[in-house]
Amino acid sequence: MKKEKDRRSQSRDKSEDGDGDNSNINSPDGSPTRHHNHRHHNQRGSDNDVNRNQRQSRSRQAAADQRRTQSERRATSRQGHGLGSRPLNPHVRAVRETAILMRKQVKVFKREYLGPGSRFDFPACSKCLEEEVLPGWGLSSDEVKDHEKFLKLTLRRETDENVIISDQYMDLLSIAKRARDFETVMSGCRRQLQDSLDNHAAPHLVSLKHMLPSSPNSPSSHDSSENGDNVLHSVEEYDTATAQQAQAVEQKLADLGNAYTSYKDTVRPFAEYVRNGETHSSLMGQCCTSVLEVCKMLEAWAQGDHGYPESLVRELEEKKRLRDGLQHSLRQAKLDKAEKTEHNGKLLRREAKAARLYTQYRTIRERLKDRLAELREKDIMLSDRIHDRRERLQQSLKEGREEDAEASPRRPHATGDDKLEANIESLERERRLTRKHIERVEGEVKPANDRAYENKIEMVTLRHQREEMDKDCRRLDAEIVSLRGRIARLDELCEKLVLVRELKISPEAYRKGLRALRRQKASKADGSQYLREACQQAAPAVGKKWRQLYFYLPFDPPRGVDKRQRDVILIDTIASRNDLTDDQVARKSLEKWQTFHRRAGVYDLSQALRAIRKASLAKQIEKTFRAHALDT
Repeated sequence: MKKEKDRRSQSRDKSEDGDGDNSNINSPDGSPTRHHNHRHHNQRGSDNDVNRNQRQSRSRQAAADQRRTQSERRATSRQGHGLGSRPLNPHVRAVRETAILMRKQVKVFKREYLGPGSRFDFPACSKCLEEEVLPGWGLSSDEVKDHEKFLKLTLRRETDENVIISDQYMDLLSIAKRARDFETVMSGCRRQLQDSLDNHAAPHLVSLKHMLPSSPNSPSSHDSSENGDNVLHSVEEYDTATAQQAQAVEQKLADLGNAYTSYKDTVRPFAEYVRNGETHSSLMGQCCTSVLEVCKMLEAWAQGDHGYPESLVRELEEKKRLRDGLQHSLRQAKLDKAEKTEHNGKLLRREAKAARLYTQYRTIRERLKDRLAELREKDIMLSDRIHDRRERLQQSLKEGREEDAEASPRRPHATGDDKLEANIESLERERRLTRKHIERVEGEVKPANDRAYENKIEMVTLRHQREEMDKDCRRLDAEIVSLRGRIARLDELCEKLVLVRELKISPEAYRKGLRALRRQKASKADGSQYLREACQQAAPAVGKKWRQLYFYLPFDPPRGVDKRQRDVILIDTIASRNDLTDDQVARKSLEKWQTFHRRAGVYDLSQALRAIRKASLAKQIEKTFRAHALDT
């Protein structure tokens, strides 16, 4: 019996001389053989030794992990400083450290248990378990639930020495340890990766688009598509990228969870687990690959978030260059408008001069035409009179010849004929003068008509030129308005880019922005931004009950009854002096309440209205302005 114990102790000492769990030595025939550093306890007190060794191993492993984590943090810090003088965002650092640590753990596990030197003969191991180990322990395969139960049994049950030193038994121990380490690694990886996504990446490694103030004058879609300078491209692209990254990481974590669930379905009983070793090994590799992919995604996300401020700076510079170009175009448009306005003034003066000359020559032409018509009428009249005088003279001469034959030698009517002849000569002289005058007037009409026509053509041409110039000026006015609007929008976008960058690189600014955003949401929930409109709507319905309402309204800081009484007396005095109506007095009392209450809201007003039995009015105001109580 003593010799048997000595032989077992020598066998145990030999098993302790190995360098590692998976070291390879040469067998007597020269082939590589797996040698395991495994101690099987089958004596009293062996449990304490194993527990002590396990504690020492865990402490050494914890110290190594701590040193590795510190070195990774230093490497991450150096990597962050290598990207620029700007320090890393705490959330970026947390995501990176988690991804690096999880990747290291998974790689260590894969190298130790899933590498080329860690392949197991699962059918032989299953045969050893079911035919040698379990019968030696007096147990059935269903009684060994999982790897934890198996490892505990190896420490509490005695096993045949020939079985202990066999490769299949050592492989069974390695398979059980691998399952234990895999569950430890996977549970920690899943929890830490999900925590990194939920607490660091998803809420903080974002574009911060939701923290930007809303634009009062949002540009139209046509302007956005035509100019392309009304959109924060970096913010929109990063917002889309982060949404896609979050969705991809969630999907990959879901795939990891499904693979891990499938793996957990194969761990019981342990005999079935060993028998289907290839299946659970494949699931292990799938889970490890999913973890590495998630780590890669998170690192890429953190890297993109760290470079996000630089992309904002680049877009800010582009916006500034575009704004400078628009300002140059604005100055050029103003110069063109000034030149066209000056030229338009010259055209207007030339047009006025041409119109004045046209009017002048047209008047002269009309006068000459009227004069010519008068002269022609006079010429016709003179010709008719001359013709009449000549007929009378011929008639007189004919009558004189007839009378000469019968009368005495003396001719008493000769004096009348002389007068007619003298009159005819006078009329002919006048007609000759009239015709000369007609010729002179006709010679003056043509130049006057030509000058009037020329001035009219010049006036119309200048008018058309001036109208075209007016169109150009109106076009330039519209262009100037458009350029000013685009410059104003670019200034607003530049301010937003600066704000986003400041929120991204400054934790203090980010915290202030979050507080401001919460206050804004709280004010919107309470409806304080619509308080003025709500008071104007409530004042006519309150009317004479404004005194009662004033004592039910809340104040911050609190306002005592005596101070409220003085307020009511003062409002009454002002109303009596200015002869105000009840509606106006109620409106004035509500304005005074807004002055004394720093955080007044529509909900406060509605509650006070309910206190004075104006519930329907309170419901109407709450429905109109969507006010409700703040969540505490």
